[in-house]
Amino acid sequence: RLFRIMGMMRMFRVVRIMEEIAERLSEGHLLAFRMINLVTGILWVSHITACLWFAVGKLAPSDTSARWTDRVDIRGDVIIPFLETSDFHQYSVSFHWALAQISLGTVDVVAVNTVERWVWIIAMMCGFLFGSTLISTLSAAMMEWRMRVKDTSDKIRMLRTYLRDNRVEASVAVPVQRQVEQRLAEREPIHERDVEALNYLSLPLRAHLRFEIQRPCLTKHPVFRLWASLDNKWMYKACMQAVSFLNLRPKDELFAPGSDANVAHTLASGDLEYSLHPDTSHVEHEETVVLHSGQWLCEAAFWVEWTRVGTAQAYSRCSILEVNAESLFACTQTALPIKEFAIEYGIQFHKRVISAHPPHAPFPTDLEVPFTDYCDMVVSMPPEMQVTIAHEALNHMRETGGRVSWALRQLVKEIDATKSVLVVPTPGTVIRVVSLVVLRAEDGDGRILTQVGKWDGRDLKAMCQLPALKQTGDELARETLDRMFETKVAPWKDKLSFSGITRANTEKMSREFGIYTRYLRSVCGAKLMEGAVVDAPWCAQQPGPIVGAPESMAGHLSVGERSTLRKTQSLPTFVSHSLTPSLAAHIQSLLPSLQAERVFAVRTGEDQAYLYAWLAEDTMEMLSSTTPCEKLLSTWLAGMALPREILEDSFDTPGVHDIQGQAT
Repeated sequence: RLFRIMGMMRMFRVVRIMEEIAERLSEGHLLAFRMINLVTGILWVSHITACLWFAVGKLAPSDTSARWTDRVDIRGDVIIPFLETSDFHQYSVSFHWALAQISLGTVDVVAVNTVERWVWIIAMMCGFLFGSTLISTLSAAMMEWRMRVKDTSDKIRMLRTYLRDNRVEASVAVPVQRQVEQRLAEREPIHERDVEALNYLSLPLRAHLRFEIQRPCLTKHPVFRLWASLDNKWMYKACMQAVSFLNLRPKDELFAPGSDANVAHTLASGDLEYSLHPDTSHVEHEETVVLHSGQWLCEAAFWVEWTRVGTAQAYSRCSILEVNAESLFACTQTALPIKEFAIEYGIQFHKRVISAHPPHAPFPTDLEVPFTDYCDMVVSMPPEMQVTIAHEALNHMRETGGRVSWALRQLVKEIDATKSVLVVPTPGTVIRVVSLVVLRAEDGDGRILTQVGKWDGRDLKAMCQLPALKQTGDELARETLDRMFETKVAPWKDKLSFSGITRANTEKMSREFGIYTRYLRSVCGAKLMEGAVVDAPWCAQQPGPIVGAPESMAGHLSVGERSTLRKTQSLPTFVSHSLTPSLAAHIQSLLPSLQAERVFAVRTGEDQAYLYAWLAEDTMEMLSSTTPCEKLLSTWLAGMALPREILEDSFDTPGVHDIQGQAT
């Protein structure tokens, strides 16, 4: 019985699925679908009634000691009791009786006791109501369909008359007529203005309803998600005053180039085709991209006066959410935290729009403005605003079931001290953001300017990486690059020609805080000018090759330590251990070539300096990727003496005096 009940519940689910399918059908197909549903419903009700009638005839009490199932079938001279016939015959008789109650037809079955007669009476009454309802429903559906067909025929006939009266060529008239017929056959989506019942709702409840409908699309954008977490009721108001839906059919145009944008668009469903043409935008040839659900167009209209540069056209039937910029920011006047965020976000966005041009970045489009990713924008905001955004991200983590660990408590302290930035780039994801500007400079031979060490006045730390600087708040990538040329790579200022800035983001789990950290790497490509002379002190190589170094370079080596390490040209055991012969031989061959390279030293403070060298790309990648090569790098640096300009005013340590004496 339980399984039968579950089967009936499954039928209701099937009906709901069939209703969803019906919403996508045309009028003619919808009528046919409804008729099929009605017939299916009649058969299902008849089946249930037949089973009940058979159960009454077999199991119900009888006051006459007779049942309708006691009947017999006469086949020639043979008399066969009904209950001894086949199961299919018994079911067919019961099903025939059930259909007769709905259609008020005749049947050769007779009630022979009181229970059976009352069941028959009730079945006839229900059948009469069910049958009359069925006939009226079918009649109404047919009338409605005929009226719609007539209305469609009148519209098409009027269109043909119009085209004929204006003598439109067949090459134009045929596609016009075909498209009109196709669109008239489609079902129109229901707009909010078509639902009169919504006028009876109170304004707060209607605003809440509209927000729930628009929320899945709006909150895909991190800014709206942040605003919703800061003030949910404000979002209700903004949805009522600034947000609306727009439905497009295939080939409908959303906007054209040269038009002023006062709204931003996000695709709720369907596909949209966006194209750029050389005549209206900064592209060499026509570019086309298909946009899918969740993507935004003309976001710049929120923050700047924007003129569209491309064409957006519906690729399939789609629903678009439009946000009016003026109405949206009129709403911010009543919410101070949101207003302050919008002003600051707009300032940062405007900076990026006016700086988006070659060679530093590509030109902006309706689809994208370079370096306006939400993470980029947040790291450029004032510290107090970053703290607010980070705490909202922590609240989001708690609401989504994130575990607050000891490491996370340490991160909260970092956030309050404005040392870390936390954001929610997508729902359910909280990450820490660090923005870096990286310089990738090449000389005429294709070698790359590489930072190979850092001197802090006492210790020399070996490293192999591109010169980089952390981007601070309210600073663009270009401004960070200028700051780098004033400090870390000052000798190469005005000696490099730039090719542009590209973005290379990386993510990895932070061992310290237990969450993912996204490194926003703005890589600035540059090339050393021909004939450029770099005026920078360089390190002197100590006499005699040093082929081994301690695993950790905590301070410089003394004279005794250096003499211990000056052995043969073979690799030391801590480098060659567990290496293949070919790799060990390759690493061994690197040391003499590295010792021949000139290492420049750039001082950035009283007790800080950076070491740079021009290395081949494969050499740089190897030195930064494997542990033996990192040790080889330490070995190479241990054989150098820092120039006098770097050692002046350093800490008074024996290691420093030793190297300084050898340098002189």
